Amino acid sequence: MHQKSIPASAAQIELLREELFVRAECLLEALDAGRRAELPALLQRLAAAARAQFDAEERMLKETDARSLVRHAHEHAKFLADLDVITEHARRGEAGELEALRPTAWLMAWLAAHGRTDRDLPTPTPVPSPRVRVVV
Repeated sequence: MHQKSIPASAAQIELLREELFVRAECLLEALDAGRRAELPALLQRLAAAARAQFDAEERMLKETDARSLVRHAHEHAKFLADLDVITEHARRGEAGELEALRPTAWLMAWLAAHGRTDRDLPTPTPVPSPRVRVVV
């Protein structure tokens, strides 16, 4: 049975975005502190928050016939694929491989760059939580 997609609202996207920032900050704190054992669970939580936000954004872009939907969805897919690679290295305890991917720099750069593309959404300009050091 096919379920109808629930329309995304600006308020829903803002809440999901806040959750993504909180999950990102938790991961960044663990990376900074060298708490490697926590990384797989934190990465999974970040992935879940990202998928929820990305789904809502893409639904809103589709509902508004935004031309940027394809580009936006591609950015989301690339983020999730990169996150999967990082998660797999963390899960295996491959510290050297994980370091080589520079997850802190990658995450902060992606969130900042993607925040600029979120301006395509009919929502207020993203403003991170005061708890989040990611600048958009």
